[in-house]
Amino acid sequence: MLTFMTLLVLLLSHFQATQQNKNSEENGSETVSQPVLSSPTSRVKTGQNVTLFCLSENGSHPITYRFFRGNKTISPPICVQGKAAANISLTINSSNVLGDYKCKAENRIPNSKKYSNSLRFTLSEKAGISYLLWISLLVFLLLVVIVIAVAIPFLFLPWYKARKLKSPKSSTGFVSDKTESENCVIYTEIANDESDQLQYANISIIRKEKGDKRVNLSTDTVNYSEVFISRIQGKKTFIKD
Repeated sequence: MLTFMTLLVLLLSHFQATQQNKNSEENGSETVSQPVLSSPTSRVKTGQNVTLFCLSENGSHPITYRFFRGNKTISPPICVQGKAAANISLTINSSNVLGDYKCKAENRIPNSKKYSNSLRFTLSEKAGISYLLWISLLVFLLLVVIVIAVAIPFLFLPWYKARKLKSPKSSTGFVSDKTESENCVIYTEIANDESDQLQYANISIIRKEKGDKRVNLSTDTVNYSEVFISRIQGKKTFIKD
């Protein structure tokens, strides 16, 4: 009889222990496994919306998840029943929010929290930005070449004008006013200056004796006369003072 009672107590104790273990597993006695952080895409553009998923495969439910960027919390606690992943959506506004991202999972068991792997996004516009920079540089160089080509004539024009001013401008000719009855020949040296209407003429008088074919080259007198020259239909009119 005593043996039977002892066996009955042992059976009851085993049953109670088994039931307690079962209830403890159902009430969250299994710690969570390390969660996995993932996203459908790793390359993003500025202004793009992305979604982060965090899932712990094992652990008693419910499981509470939190998301982080660096050491900063970016989501409130998300409580999930069953084997479902927690998720959040965010917008990549600049390169400062590319990452690193992590998530944390924990249940009711004390000190059961575990952190996931880190995740970082990559801007797909970097290649495009570099391409735009090259195009901008080529356009800038083309503009510089055009400006230099346009400026060269203006830079050399003053030098060309100065050189032209230094070069001989006047054409000198000798006009003979010889007549049969005169005993002298008048040679007029005329300097034409197209840049000014006021011009001067040097008049030289060289005497010549009749019947003598040689001309005395000595100048008896030299008269300077101021002459105004005006053009009428391509011809020059001489007015003596």
